[in-house]
Amino acid sequence: MQYIIIGFLLYALLRLIRNIREADREARRDAESRRQAEENAQIRAEFRRQQTESKRIVTEQIRQAKELAKHEEQLAKHEKRIADLEFRMNQAEVTIMNEQTRLDHYTAKLSALDKELSKINLDLEYYRLAHEVDNENRALTTKGRIEDKIFSLEEKVRASEMRIAKAQHTKEMVEKELCA
Repeated sequence: MQYIIIGFLLYALLRLIRNIREADREARRDAESRRQAEENAQIRAEFRRQQTESKRIVTEQIRQAKELAKHEEQLAKHEKRIADLEFRMNQAEVTIMNEQTRLDHYTAKLSALDKELSKINLDLEYYRLAHEVDNENRALTTKGRIEDKIFSLEEKVRASEMRIAKAQHTKEMVEKELCA
């Protein structure tokens, strides 16, 4: 009987040790499971944080790209505006040169016509004093033609002067815009 009791006690003790071991293993598994769950939660939280940060970075890059495109568009507009202004200034300079050449030509012609008119006036005076009516009539006709030419040239001179003034004004305005 003593052996049965000792056997029973040994059996109970082994059963108790086995239950303790199983409880200990169960506790370790629960602890490992909790640790794994916490680790997974941290990984998910870090993943969400990284996704949020990635979205923020992408949004910022898109904003910067749009801003850069806007600046490039403005730069292109400014470059076109500058090119247009430079073209207008070159046109104005060419116009000034051409009109100045024309003006010099007209002035020279006017000077020659004034001399010719002075000579005709002297001839006319001579013909009047000499009572040479035919020559006086021819001289008057020539004088009329010369006066018409002078009038026409004076109109051309005024037109050239106006074109020069306009071109100089355009050039000055363009220079001011380019400096601004």
